Amino acid sequence: MPEQMQHIIRHMFTLLITIIGAILRIVMRITKWLSPIKCSVFAGAGVAFLGLLSMGALGIALFYAGWPILGPLYGNPDDFRGDWVWPAFLFTGISWGLAFPLAGWASLWLARNRIGVWAQRAAYALILWVSAILLWLLVMTFPPA
Repeated sequence: MPEQMQHIIRHMFTLLITIIGAILRIVMRITKWLSPIKCSVFAGAGVAFLGLLSMGALGIALFYAGWPILGPLYGNPDDFRGDWVWPAFLFTGISWGLAFPLAGWASLWLARNRIGVWAQRAAYALILWVSAILLWLLVMTFPPA
């Protein structure tokens, strides 16, 4: 094998090792950052999966959970018509999983500041409830085409 070819292969191998190392360092930083809220991350991923698996039932359940605010604004979801309705239900159910890591982070912050367990749980639930309402407000403002 010519020396120039060996030199090129050596540089390509070095570059590949450098890229893999950088990716591993990024993954380790993300893992270290997410480690305290890993249960919330897994719960969010599970909820996103269930949002897809439920074929929109989770999205409609979230609408009813936010009924005190969403009901007077948009009426009964049984009266929704059009091609946008089912994708809206799916989007809301799947996207709600993103609120779980946010709620976990807030709960962790409260715990580090020595706030009581019940306040942490209340904040967690409130963030999930508010995020469901915000998702529905987003969907109703910009319905899926």
